[in-house]
Amino acid sequence: MNLLSLAAITAALASPVRDAGRERPAAAQKDAPRYTEFVLTAGSYIGSKGGASARPDGSGGARSRTQLYLRDHSDGDQLHFIADGILLSDTARIYKPTSLDYYLGLRKQSSEGRFLGVGREETLPLDRKGFSSRAWELRAGTAWTAVGAAGAYAGWFFKNDGRPVRPDQSGEAYLRYALFLHTARGPLAFRLDGDFLTDKGRKKYRPAALDLSVAAAVNWTQFEVSLAYKPWITLDRKGVAESWLLGFTYQFDGRNIWSAVPGTNY
Repeated sequence: MNLLSLAAITAALASPVRDAGRERPAAAQKDAPRYTEFVLTAGSYIGSKGGASARPDGSGGARSRTQLYLRDHSDGDQLHFIADGILLSDTARIYKPTSLDYYLGLRKQSSEGRFLGVGREETLPLDRKGFSSRAWELRAGTAWTAVGAAGAYAGWFFKNDGRPVRPDQSGEAYLRYALFLHTARGPLAFRLDGDFLTDKGRKKYRPAALDLSVAAAVNWTQFEVSLAYKPWITLDRKGVAESWLLGFTYQFDGRNIWSAVPGTNY
């Protein structure tokens, strides 16, 4: 295969979705020794320019997206277990999942909002054999939740098997510098999330790409409708992938679940 053919194939591919494990504010404890929160989102990509592929190898165009986020608080709100999973389907078969992106994490968090944790993320195809990636990441940071939520953390991919840096899937992710700013939940809310990623093989401490999400949401009771603009921007050379995501979210907690478990007092 010559270089022109390889370039044509690469140009035809979209960028994989890497949203599982993004930071989100923890709900306040509900005066219980154990508290579990759930966030279920059904969404659809309504516009894309080189972004939101249906599989981790960049093939297909993502259309429907289902995400389930779980955070379990225990030990006086100091110990948090986090599970975040995203199922995607192709535009050709919108009801058949084509890939899974998941994150599992465990962290210790202080009452001031400082946290230290470790997590594993993996992206794999479901409808065919193909490229998959997995990585382990150590995170340390802080979050403030007085009015809305804001925070920052640094992440280190201490074991990386295929987790890329740029939207063209080049590079090996080494460090993550992340920032997030979420307004207080109300009738109208805004969210900004930015992940700066460095390339282990090229100036490993300097950001090589920015994975950004800017969202506006309308809320009522436990429901939300949101529209997010999600560009993934290459910083050390030309390149950008863009997508728009429309989402419908339902948030609930597990107090009734734990209270039904024999031997518990939640």
